[in-house]
Amino acid sequence: MRPVSDSPRKPIDRQLVRRLYVEDRLTVRQVAAKVGVSHARVHRLLNRMGVQLRPRGTAGLQISKEKRAAILAAYRADVPIEDIVEGLKVASKTVNRVAEDAGEPPRPRGGRRVLDWGQIEGLHLKGWPADAIAILVDASESHIRAVLRELGYGRPPLPDVETLAALYAELGSVRKVAREVRSSAKRVQEVLEAAGVPVLRRAPRVKAGAVA
Repeated sequence: MRPVSDSPRKPIDRQLVRRLYVEDRLTVRQVAAKVGVSHARVHRLLNRMGVQLRPRGTAGLQISKEKRAAILAAYRADVPIEDIVEGLKVASKTVNRVAEDAGEPPRPRGGRRVLDWGQIEGLHLKGWPADAIAILVDASESHIRAVLRELGYGRPPLPDVETLAALYAELGSVRKVAREVRSSAKRVQEVLEAAGVPVLRRAPRVKAGAVA
């Protein structure tokens, strides 16, 4: 039989719930015990009031908002959990908890190769663009860019269009221009085309055995 204290008809002091959770820093379960209803009802009420729920557990409370955002960004960019742990100096339990609290689906276990962040950083400092690093280490370009962001290397601004156009006329290849300005070929090509600079597109590769 359901407890009378958990009846949906029992009124709840919304401001009291907010104060206990936000100001007194009680957990959802502790607030529920104080007001005499289920923790699920308190959870729904806080959501309806637009209260930002804290990550569950002590691991989530011990990290800063900035680090939590970095963990979530890396997780959503498909960076392996082992790399997030190494790069951000957190426990794998914390990574999974932050992702779970943000509503991200759990990762399948096993089968993922750990990238060498030191190798990626070294190549970046030598002037390698992200797409070239991705090919060398057998990863996606977005994955490499996420790793570089976590290492503190934001995407450098492109030179002005006139400079890009002059480099393209000199080098004759979007990919070579991209390496020169330490950017992706796609980004360089988009800027040049948006400025009306005619860019030669590479012919698609023909698979072996394909019929013409």
